[in-house]
Amino acid sequence: MAGARPDGRLRRCRPRHRPAGSGAREWIPARERRRRVPRARGHGVTRRVGAHGPLDRDREHLRAPERRAPHDHRVTALTPAETREWRAADGATLRDLVFGEPGAPPERTLVVVCGAFLPAAIYAPFAAALVRELGGGWAIHVYDRRGKGGSSPVDDSYRFDTELSDVRTALSESGARHVLGHSLGGAIVLHAVRALAAAGDPLVPESTIVYDPAINLDGSMDAAWLPRFEGYVERRKWGRAAAVVERVMGRSHTLSRAPSWMVAGVMAVCVRTGLRGMSESLFPAGAAELRAAFTEEARAADFAHMPSNVCILVGEKSADYFRATAAALGRAMPDATLVEVRKGIHGSVPAVRHPIVPAAARWLRGEPLGDVAR
Repeated sequence: MAGARPDGRLRRCRPRHRPAGSGAREWIPARERRRRVPRARGHGVTRRVGAHGPLDRDREHLRAPERRAPHDHRVTALTPAETREWRAADGATLRDLVFGEPGAPPERTLVVVCGAFLPAAIYAPFAAALVRELGGGWAIHVYDRRGKGGSSPVDDSYRFDTELSDVRTALSESGARHVLGHSLGGAIVLHAVRALAAAGDPLVPESTIVYDPAINLDGSMDAAWLPRFEGYVERRKWGRAAAVVERVMGRSHTLSRAPSWMVAGVMAVCVRTGLRGMSESLFPAGAAELRAAFTEEARAADFAHMPSNVCILVGEKSADYFRATAAALGRAMPDATLVEVRKGIHGSVPAVRHPIVPAAARWLRGEPLGDVAR
């Protein structure tokens, strides 16, 4: 019997009249008589529903309005103007993303060297923001370092000198007269510019910018943690591997003070969501580059004869390691400019936070840094 329960009793029902001429009334169980039907934009509205869906007179209220998404110029700005492939000195391939105007003259061309674990695409917001801040007419090249993005993988022949050679390739292929490095990329830039200047190479850039350079200066970085990090990478424990780096480098004030199990959990979530599908290549490459960089101990005195047009940016709220390293480099290079950026943290690049972009743009244009410094 329609509307009967398993125990034989009738459900509470009420009649619904069909349109005129449709015949007898139909009995509908109460649970099917009313339910919430989603409307446009995620809201719900209670509508009477028959055996075969909403009533005809209610259908017009359930139709989502046709909307055309407005054109978002920010999405266009994050898309590289060109993608190129460079051939390194040893035959490897380096993928280059060009933002701004690819045909810009050398004096308006900048090469960005990325930090550890980060492919060039992560720096797209930073490059696009810097192009806008510079006012147009500039080209910014961000290339994938080895083992990342579309560049060749890291092999057994990889050494720290490989990175320095790749910087020379980037300057030669792009024609850039300016270079910027972030974190481990900052260490690579400083070593590369020092080597180019010592050799009298004509590719020595006119200006150099580094932000929070991660360099092992006078033994400031104890590399005893590297075997543990590499062990996690070999066992594909990406979250634990990332937690080791986070605790050692102290890139986040909050996470660096949290218990190890909590840091590992947070980093595991980040790796499985934000870097899904990339951990397989990024972490082995990161292990190789960190070992090459931090076992390459540098002396502060080695940078005493760097070119004069060097700007060392450090975040006001960056970890103590980065602040101490920047201060030591500033003392070793009397002709360099050391700037502490207001409210800056290590992740201000490439996240485009705090006045990092205005500071870099003013330095590239040869203008006073003004109020970006603390």
